Amino acid sequence: MNQAERRLALIEVLHKSGMQRAKDLAATFRTSARTIYRDVDALIHAGVPIYGAPGRGYALANQETLPPVSMTVEEALTLLLGIDWIAGQLGRDYQAAAGHVRSKVESILPSAVKRKADRQRAGLLRASIHPLHQEETLGVMTLLRQAIVTETTVRLRYERQTPYPDGSLETVRSIDPYGLVFAAGAWSVVGYCHLRQGIRQFHIDRIYDLQLEPRIFTRPLDVEYQRPATKGRSIAVEVRFAADMDHTIAERLSPDVTRMKSTPEGLLVTLHVGKIEEACAWILSWGIHAEVIEPDDVKVMLGEVAGVLVRRYAP
Repeated sequence: MNQAERRLALIEVLHKSGMQRAKDLAATFRTSARTIYRDVDALIHAGVPIYGAPGRGYALANQETLPPVSMTVEEALTLLLGIDWIAGQLGRDYQAAAGHVRSKVESILPSAVKRKADRQRAGLLRASIHPLHQEETLGVMTLLRQAIVTETTVRLRYERQTPYPDGSLETVRSIDPYGLVFAAGAWSVVGYCHLRQGIRQFHIDRIYDLQLEPRIFTRPLDVEYQRPATKGRSIAVEVRFAADMDHTIAERLSPDVTRMKSTPEGLLVTLHVGKIEEACAWILSWGIHAEVIEPDDVKVMLGEVAGVLVRRYAP
């Protein structure tokens, strides 16, 4: 039994048998009491809730803890990579917990496995929330998680990418939040919108002035949701980008995007819109990096806009 296996087994013995003296643990694992002292000290520093009572031995603190779980190397690597993602995406209230879990896992990993895990973690790049909005966005997510757990209605100000018929971009909504969704590199909340009398999806980074309302709702057992991008939006627009722009596009993804597909010619992005004008603004924001494949109506409209810009800015 190596060091990592012994420390994991030590936690299991304390979990099942309660208070144990160091000399009894040493006899169980056929090692010295000094080795048990070192193991216990390492586990305590890793966050395992072990306490010692003089003359009586060691025990696990009386709290809600899960029993030890045996893991393969790949399972441990998977857990560590998941911990990194949680710490990076869910904010300060999860970062501390993620750090404690990481320490516990690393404390029982053989050094060779830990080096392998570090190499794999360093080789993964993840698209993060835009740094200009990160703190505000994480604050919104924290309050939304609270509302989801307590089934509390929230009131929010929402900024659209495309204007309403009156030209405004903002709307105020009251929603019953059902859950958070992570897709295409961005977070959204799905819930019942009291204004539209139906289930809607709202991008987290466009939510402002979020507040809890003094109203409790009951979440349906079966929540069915169809993305607005395909409901009532029958015009499909295909745009081609360079193949290496997938992460960049994910950080600035339009809510109208319904598919991203890698092809030999590049990254093919499909949008579904109700009017071609709704697609043009997002396409224009990419400048020369976006090439419209179809339909021709979008090409014509973009050509007209380009003509105006040439007349306005050409020397």
